[in-house]
Amino acid sequence: MKCIAIVITVLCAAAQAAPGPVVVTGATGRTGYQIYNLLKSQKIDVRALVRNATKARELLKCTKCDESEGIFVGDIKVVDSMKAVMAGASALAIATSATPVVTNGTISFHKGATPIDIDWHGAKNTLLAFATRSGCPYAPPGQVALISTMGTETPEDPKGKYFMDYISFYKLNFEAELMSSGLPFTIVKPCGLDYSGTEPGKKELITGHDSTMKVSPKAIARADVARVIVAAIKQPEVGKDLRFDLCSKTGTPTADSDLAKVLQSARYPWEQKQVIV
Repeated sequence: MKCIAIVITVLCAAAQAAPGPVVVTGATGRTGYQIYNLLKSQKIDVRALVRNATKARELLKCTKCDESEGIFVGDIKVVDSMKAVMAGASALAIATSATPVVTNGTISFHKGATPIDIDWHGAKNTLLAFATRSGCPYAPPGQVALISTMGTETPEDPKGKYFMDYISFYKLNFEAELMSSGLPFTIVKPCGLDYSGTEPGKKELITGHDSTMKVSPKAIARADVARVIVAAIKQPEVGKDLRFDLCSKTGTPTADSDLAKVLQSARYPWEQKQVIV
């Protein structure tokens, strides 16, 4: 028994020394594909969970677009469909979100893809699949980076003009689920996603809490959100257990080398620690 324990210890130590791949869910979404491509461009082992391999070919620049290239087809509404992509994973980036459809000024969601389906049940399934993934039982828990949204403090008015079927409510509930899971987390809450362009590194990135940031317009490029998510995954000791609003403003553009400082700025004053970058 002692020899077996030694073997397990050695194998686990090896697993920690050579961490597994990063899984990106929602990898063909408008922010997810940028997270995936950014990780890949930095030579980080990454897997994409997608529902459509054809769409993956266009956005993720794959050839076979199968598991041999890190492209896994699955559905976040079905836990078992995520077993393969999660096996041995070292970190998880959740970039899934219910996507509204606007018709004649009315907002709706496709059947089976409402906020409760995607941002609550689907997100919980994703967390479960990652937390119970197969691999070394003594490996350290992996970092989970989540894209949520700013403004979850204010309940949605179902009679409001832009009612989103309680999407903020379900995002907020999953934030709480993740924070109480025992896994290290980084929850990024963009102030608003800039649809006019995706070029990163053109503005100064700023952080805050509870929707108190006073900037105009309240928007940030999706590519900059992707940069922050990747920074949190690459530097888990800096991004660990953070939940913050993220926005951008006209100023000194935030370079990649300053992303650790952006994460550090998201900590409350009483938990600030010096970051070595």
